[in-house]
Amino acid sequence: MFNKPLTSNVDDILKKVDYFRSLHHANHMLILPNAWDAATARLFEDEGFKAVATTSAGMMVSLGYEDGEYISKDEFISAIARIAEAVTVPLSVDLVSGFGDNEKQVVNMVKEVADKGVIGINIEDFEHASGLVPYLYLLSYSVPDQQSCVVHYDLQPRLPLLSSPLSAGQ
Repeated sequence: MFNKPLTSNVDDILKKVDYFRSLHHANHMLILPNAWDAATARLFEDEGFKAVATTSAGMMVSLGYEDGEYISKDEFISAIARIAEAVTVPLSVDLVSGFGDNEKQVVNMVKEVADKGVIGINIEDFEHASGLVPYLYLLSYSVPDQQSCVVHYDLQPRLPLLSSPLSAGQ
């Protein structure tokens, strides 16, 4: 579907971003299977899914951690890079609570995963350790433009099944 390696071709990245965005606005339901490693991501793509997401809980448990930000940022990014390299379809990543104590750190994390080939992100509506609501507002104005970071972003608080997600996406 798309050429690899992803990060070597800006036009391919932009096409993938547009394609992923179009999947969100199509007349049919977008189903994003949740991979926890490169093998499951590849399996989902091979089975015909048009995009793949990650599951933070599945990733963390498969790497020996509890769900949440108990893993180091570097190890998390490394795991995401392996998943991104394994697929050609758009990859959306669960960034847990953003791996940062402030907006700037969270936005830098978004940039780092975008550099690995991630096209979409979601940030949870609470922080596992404290139970507090993190920076839900930050992506609506803090994610850089396409010159420095190409990411489709949606803020999706945990809503009951079948509720409409809130979106700050472009």
